[in-house]
Amino acid sequence: MTKRFVTAILMCAVMALVAFVPLVAGGEYTIIKGPQGPRASAMTWTYEPVDYGVWVAKLDNNGLRSLVIDVYDNTSGALDQVLHQRIRFAAYDIYPSGTMFSEPVNMAAGRIYEITATPNGPQESYVVVTDTFTINSPPVAQFTATPDYLTVNVDASASYDTDGTIVEYIWEWGDDTMGAGMITSHTYAMAGTYTVILTVVDNMGASGATMQDVTVYERPNDIPIAAFTAMVTELVVDVDASGSTDDSMIVAYAWSWGDGSADEMFVTPIASHTYAMPGTYTITLTVTDDDGATNSASQDVMPYVTVDNPPVASFTVSVDGLTVSVDASLSTDDNGIVTYDWNWGDGTTGSGMTATHTYSTGGSMAAVIESLISIDATAPLPPYYVAGYTLDTMGMIVPGCTLTIVDMRTLESIVTTSDASGFYMVDIANGLPSGMLVGDLVNITAVKGDMIGWTEGNLLAGSYTALDVILSAPQLPPFDVVITLTVTDAKGQTDTVSMTVTLYP
Repeated sequence: MTKRFVTAILMCAVMALVAFVPLVAGGEYTIIKGPQGPRASAMTWTYEPVDYGVWVAKLDNNGLRSLVIDVYDNTSGALDQVLHQRIRFAAYDIYPSGTMFSEPVNMAAGRIYEITATPNGPQESYVVVTDTFTINSPPVAQFTATPDYLTVNVDASASYDTDGTIVEYIWEWGDDTMGAGMITSHTYAMAGTYTVILTVVDNMGASGATMQDVTVYERPNDIPIAAFTAMVTELVVDVDASGSTDDSMIVAYAWSWGDGSADEMFVTPIASHTYAMPGTYTITLTVTDDDGATNSASQDVMPYVTVDNPPVASFTVSVDGLTVSVDASLSTDDNGIVTYDWNWGDGTTGSGMTATHTYSTGGSMAAVIESLISIDATAPLPPYYVAGYTLDTMGMIVPGCTLTIVDMRTLESIVTTSDASGFYMVDIANGLPSGMLVGDLVNITAVKGDMIGWTEGNLLAGSYTALDVILSAPQLPPFDVVITLTVTDAKGQTDTVSMTVTLYP
């Protein structure tokens, strides 16, 4: 039943084509199965359609079991196969006899097709093959055209094909250019009337065309819109016209500054102007587009002058002996101080909002000095010796000092002098009339010039008593120095203040 149904559909389709579309008579060929193989019984013929259409082979079977239909396009001389169909007649319920149609082949006018039928079945069985060609109806081209200034929008969706489908839409715009697509657009270089031609091609290669004139025109120019912002920094005004717009392009920005100065024109939207004095000025911007149209915008600006007062220098000071600590954080300026410079009054300088400086007296400083004497195990036993060095408060050797060595128990004394290396050594047990006892307290006083120093120690048994003497200059009296601060602001303005400070060595 299924095979009969398929055959019936194919036959109905062909009948429908026959009913509504003109048929072209073709050749009729009887293919007989001979005594040899199928290929020996094959028959080949050519078919040259005069129009676009569909070719099918009507097959009247008389005893064949099967038939192979091959169709080639041989227009160029090189075979290009367009159909290969193997038909088993029993599958279509027409064995041993009956009628059916081959699969269809789309053929184009002016082409040469080569058809080969190869039979297979009992000897002397045959089939009658009849060329059947149904002429294709060409498609109908229709379109609408809607101009939009220099652009035309076209729509060919109303085009149709009665016996197939449209597969290609070809546009000729009338300005030596072409396009494609069912719905598309084209922009002309200049205004005018152009003939637009639409050609549609269907699935069989047939075509239809139509044309219509379209008139396009230049878009009327819109005037530009002028807009700008202004930023005032004292007497300088920076303007920015980037917010100006146009339907095409702004090519010039002209500025009138409102102070009697010459107008200025730029091709970029950003500009700057410096006024001679503060006040209220009206800035006018005029923009020009690429068609020469202009537009203006204005706004008032108020440049100003900032009064920059000089800084005020001020500082506090604290004294610790010969060291001073200063703090200038009380100095002020309306725009900020950038440098703090100090003159310490002793030929030296410093910098910074806070600073510290130590003065020099030229004398010795107090110091703790360890004895330089090293007594080894070979030191003699009593009589006892006292030995040491005479030094200044910095630990430096002071040679040639006069030393008075007193036993504080008997108050008897010996006088000696430190040598060139500052060293002295005294046999105190034999040098004093009453001698010495272990544990006696010894006082040593050293003098050289205005330097003086003393020390004490107890005598030790079986060893040297090492006593270094530190000499220093007499205590200096308090003295005054003048400290000067200079502050500088961002504009280079300065202020100076001085203070007399008393130091205590």
